[in-house]
Amino acid sequence: MSSGIRARLEEALREGQCSNHGLALDRFVGGFTPEEREALLSSVSGLALPPLYALFFRRWKAAIEDLGHRSGHVASRELVVQDRLIVGLASGNVLEASIRLHRTCGAPFIPGSALKGIARHHLRSARETSSWTEHDEILFGHQESGGHVTFFDALYVPGTTREDKPLRPDVMTPHHPGYYSTRGKSSPTDFDDPTPVSFLSAVGNYWVAVIAPDQEWSSFTLALLEAALASRGAGGKTSSGYGRLVPADARASAAFSSQRGPAGIEGPGVRLAREIRALSREQVKPQINQFLERWTRIDDAGERVEPARALLEKAREAGIKNKPWIREVQAVLEPH
Repeated sequence: MSSGIRARLEEALREGQCSNHGLALDRFVGGFTPEEREALLSSVSGLALPPLYALFFRRWKAAIEDLGHRSGHVASRELVVQDRLIVGLASGNVLEASIRLHRTCGAPFIPGSALKGIARHHLRSARETSSWTEHDEILFGHQESGGHVTFFDALYVPGTTREDKPLRPDVMTPHHPGYYSTRGKSSPTDFDDPTPVSFLSAVGNYWVAVIAPDQEWSSFTLALLEAALASRGAGGKTSSGYGRLVPADARASAAFSSQRGPAGIEGPGVRLAREIRALSREQVKPQINQFLERWTRIDDAGERVEPARALLEKAREAGIKNKPWIREVQAVLEPH
C-alpha cells in the first residue's frame, strides 16, 4: 500500500469516517509499539456502528422467523453480556490479540458453531457421563448425519449500548511471561516484568435463536443454551468472568445471578457450589476435604469458578486460614 493511501486511511480513522470495525483493525495498523496498538484500539472502540446495521439486523431476524414458520419452530431470546465478551481472542491477527467481528458489518457476534459447542459441552457435563445418546443425535448430530436443530449466529442487538459503540478497550497483564512462553520450563518469580497486552472486548445485548422440528425441542434447546451461557460463558477468558450472558429482561434476577439453569441441565460446578453454601459452620471443617476433592475433579475452568468462591466463603465463616488449598482455590479466581 502506498504511503499516500495509508495516510488517507489513517486520517479517515481519526475523523471517524470508517464505520466497519473489522476493516479498521485489519487495514489501519500504523505500527506495533504498545503506544501505537493502544491508539488504534482506542480509535476503533470509539467508532459507532452505521445506521445500515440496524436495517441489516431487522432483515436477518425477520428471515429467521419466517424460516421457522415454513420449516420448523424458532425459539429466541435477547441476552445481555454481564461484564465483557471476547470471542476469537486467539485468532490469527497482526495485533496478537483478536476479536470475532461480522465480515460485512463489523459488529461483534457469537458464531452459531460456538453456541452449539457450548450447549453440547454443558449437556454432557451435566449428565456426568461421556456416553452418546439418541438425545444428543437429535440436538447435535454425528459423523453420519447432521442434527435436527440449527444454532444461528448471535448478533449484536443495535441500540443496546451508548451511541451504538459495542467495543471497549481492554487489557490483560501476564505477570510471568517467561514461565508461560517456556511452557513451565522456567519458574515464575517476583522479579519478572509484567507484560500488558491490549485488546478489544464487547458489551451489549445479543439475539440468540435456534430452530427445531417442533416447539418442544426448540424450547428445550434454548433453555439449555441459556443455562450454558449463564454458567459457562462464551468465548475466551471465561475463567476470569468474561462471556457470561443472561436474559435481558432478567438481568437483576437472583436466579440467573446465581447461575441456576433449567432443572436437570445445571453444570457440575453450579450444583457443587450450591451444596457447599448449604453447609452449616459446624459442618465445614469435617466435610470440606470431600468437597475439595470433588472440586479438583472438575475439568472445565469456567465450572470451577463458582464453587471456588463458595469454598473461600465457607473457609472464612469457619475461621480456616493458612491452608495450602486456600491458595490453590484463590488462584482460580485471579484474573489471567
